[in-house]
Amino acid sequence: PEVLTRRSTDGALISYAGRYGIEDDIRPRLAAADLEYRRQNDGRLLERLFNVNVYFRAYEQLSLDQYAELERLRRAGIRTSAVPPDPSRDE
Repeated sequence: PEVLTRRSTDGALISYAGRYGIEDDIRPRLAAADLEYRRQNDGRLLERLFNVNVYFRAYEQLSLDQYAELERLRRAGIRTSAVPPDPSRDE
């Protein structure tokens, strides 16, 4: 695409991101893969019957516990930006 070939201040980033080639059809391919994954994890009968979005439940196992990751990074000595307190902890 033209946006990846133009000169810009982000040229190094674009070059790095495209180092293995660029697939023109990546968005439709990802959308199809996502749809297939959600169909396989399509929720309970009543959720389907009442057309309730099960997107977050389908991806729940893949989600990152942001506070656990924050603690892991801090223990490793990696500086992190300001983060709101964990609402599940009483501090």
